[in-house]
Amino acid sequence: MRPAPPARHQQRGFVLIIVLLTLVVLTLLAGSAALTTQAAIERAQEELDIFEGELDMLSTRDTLLFMLSTQPRNAAGLSTERYITPPQFSDEENIELFGSAITGNEIRLDRRAYIGIGQAAFALQDDRGLLNPNWGDPFMIHNMLKMLGVTVERYQQYLDTLEDYQDEDDLRLLNGAEQEQYQAVGLPGPSNQPLATPLELRQILQWNDLLAPVSDEHLLQIMTIARTPQLNLNTAPIEVLRLLPGMDVESASRMVQMRDEVPFVSVHSVQTQFPLSTLPEDALTLFPNPSGNLILWNRHGGGRRLIHWTLSSLPNGLPPWRIDYEIELPHNEESGQSLDKSPTSELFPQENTGRR
Repeated sequence: MRPAPPARHQQRGFVLIIVLLTLVVLTLLAGSAALTTQAAIERAQEELDIFEGELDMLSTRDTLLFMLSTQPRNAAGLSTERYITPPQFSDEENIELFGSAITGNEIRLDRRAYIGIGQAAFALQDDRGLLNPNWGDPFMIHNMLKMLGVTVERYQQYLDTLEDYQDEDDLRLLNGAEQEQYQAVGLPGPSNQPLATPLELRQILQWNDLLAPVSDEHLLQIMTIARTPQLNLNTAPIEVLRLLPGMDVESASRMVQMRDEVPFVSVHSVQTQFPLSTLPEDALTLFPNPSGNLILWNRHGGGRRLIHWTLSSLPNGLPPWRIDYEIELPHNEESGQSLDKSPTSELFPQENTGRR
């Protein structure tokens, strides 16, 4: 049998090369398609996680607002017991009734972090635990200015500019500032209204420079615009407690450690254990305010959201609360801190319990 002509061998070799190249191209295309598909799946999963995280935060927010408007609050915080009748009292004479209302299952209102619904985590901060620059104790406000580096001689200057910014008239106080002074330095004029958020302090002449080194986060941790002349010793953070007359960081830390174990139930008892005798008892309280901050975040990443809420009695079937403002906060150590278990309430799914 005669061998095949050389041309036929060349054709077969060429076909084999084409087949191999085709297989290589198909393999590359398949690999590229797999990578593209995997990337698309990962993007879709990320978007789904973000959506579910937002949904969990909204569910946690609405659950807590419902509880705040329907459940009693006491020295320990927000009660999780569904059928407790809140005690009725207005002074220290009923302190025994006040103390007996504590069950031990309360959600603390001192910015303690809890596991929320699903991926969400949250913390609640009572407004009476924060300092109001308009209504707070003058000694505490002076201590705050001192801590920020303001000399005694300039205290009144800052207080006057704060008042001029909010009062309805255009009459300048002795050390204050009105429209003319703001225009001279290229700043918007006074709002002639009460502060809307603590961050609005940055828009006030001289306060803008004073607070420049202070982060929004820190400012919101110690300041409030709620009309709360009293300070809640059960919810105030160390940074605020140290502003009290006679208090320092060590004393404030000891006070926080004591109330973490057992909430204070008598202002007089606290005054005997700490150097607070110069303050009248009516300047201090153990009762939470009907307003505060709710901080929400996704336990698996992302930033945080601060929501300021106020309980109210609104007509026409509207919710018995209002949201005054929302502020986005960056991710920080609070987002990854050890969390208390989910509140022991039927409104929070039991699978959320346990520390993480």
